[in-house]
Amino acid sequence: MLASGRVEPPELMGGTGQLRYSVPILPGSYQLRLHFSGPSQGSGTRLVQLWIDGATVGEPIDVSALTAGDSSGSVTFAITADEWLDVELVRAPGSEMPLLSALELFGEGGLRDGPAGVVRHIAPAGGGSGDSVDDAAGLGQLPALIAASAPGDEVWIHAGDYEVGGELFITSGGTAEAPIVVRGVGADWHSPGRPRIVGTRANPWTAEGAIGGTVFRLSGGADHLHFVNLGFADQGNGCWRVAEPISGLLLDNIVATNVHRLLEDYVGGGQTDASITGLVMKDVSVRGYARAVARLQYQTNEVLLEDVFGDSEAQPFESFSTGVTLYEEAHHVTLRRAVMLNHRQVDVEGYWNADGFSTERDNHAIRFEDTYAAGNTDGGYDLKSTDTTLVRAVAADNKRNFRLWGQIALEQCVGLDPHKRGGSGTQAQVHGNPQGEFTVTDSRFVDDDPDTIVFDLDDDAAGTVVGGCVEHHPDASYQTVEPAASLMLTDVADGC
Repeated sequence: MLASGRVEPPELMGGTGQLRYSVPILPGSYQLRLHFSGPSQGSGTRLVQLWIDGATVGEPIDVSALTAGDSSGSVTFAITADEWLDVELVRAPGSEMPLLSALELFGEGGLRDGPAGVVRHIAPAGGGSGDSVDDAAGLGQLPALIAASAPGDEVWIHAGDYEVGGELFITSGGTAEAPIVVRGVGADWHSPGRPRIVGTRANPWTAEGAIGGTVFRLSGGADHLHFVNLGFADQGNGCWRVAEPISGLLLDNIVATNVHRLLEDYVGGGQTDASITGLVMKDVSVRGYARAVARLQYQTNEVLLEDVFGDSEAQPFESFSTGVTLYEEAHHVTLRRAVMLNHRQVDVEGYWNADGFSTERDNHAIRFEDTYAAGNTDGGYDLKSTDTTLVRAVAADNKRNFRLWGQIALEQCVGLDPHKRGGSGTQAQVHGNPQGEFTVTDSRFVDDDPDTIVFDLDDDAAGTVVGGCVEHHPDASYQTVEPAASLMLTDVADGC
């Protein structure tokens, strides 16, 4: 057992840097024992933080010290668990990926064999009532199965490929205390397996190809729905489309390839609002898209995007892509360990857009923690929002790593190697734009390109930089500040 170790799953490789186990157990007190083994590259090189049910436990574990000399070691924690024990090992910024050989759970309880509510079943060849695996329903019957479910019930979609003939309109759900869960499973919830819902989007994708369709349309009444362990391929503008106001939406352990958008928040049916109150996207991987991982707008609020990975793979379209887009008055949004890569707009006249993350003027109360944006033809972070904080955010290989238009605070952030791929505009680490008011604290900016401007402030932008360091090519411009703009630098080290 100790001769092997688990790393993040292949679909998240290069992504957010964490391991996660969700275990259905009887509530109670337990001892959780984690077993680690080498290789060790020396103390401090493999630091991981344990999270239980969304909260940190203790100080970071120095796995490299624990396994010094390529030995094995274990740590034990006393924990209290609810019906689902959510165990995460998250690498510290700059550390190597966590490796876990085994975990053990000791206590008076045990594993649960199923939920407390009723389970209905969907199978690839199904067409029955859904009351059992032997009489499984088809995927097109999902809205009816949800409507027939009581709060706390589950609908299990068993592993296999499913073709979608059109949008599935969902208008019912659970309650905050007892959501309805749509769960991908193998034979049961202890066995591995993820169903894959396949659409008609052109594959390989071209800008002139068929876009494909939406899978799930969520309208009024589709509250407190949890979608867990689902896969998508070749889908159009929304594996989920929210068309009317809803609350309590969870997308957990989702893998998608070649989609137009994963989550689209856009009104339908003559409505004027499609706000989402209480959205969680967790452990999501999207590879290959032409528009976005998620677009959130209207008054969408109380949002957590955690361990969400997006790589557009530079898919072209008549417009341009952005990893996560906040529009209109979306507010109180936290993005934690989200990674957005390779959004491109190329071969057009004038300015080349496409950002990793973007916000607009009326967005507010936005927080980025340990996020990463790279390979974009415009900003890693293109932010017009107010009351916006970035903590340990990293931007690399973007035309303008941090493009700031609103009231923005950067804390312990990192900018690396800006790269202008074409179009107009400067190549910069930090670009202050009209009405931008920003502070940068204890951050690091490193680059060796003579074309890079470290701090580039236009119009009336105002910036304050305190602490941290700058390393740049001797021929590069340290700062360009237009007459109405201002930049104050205090204790910024020359060289990192």
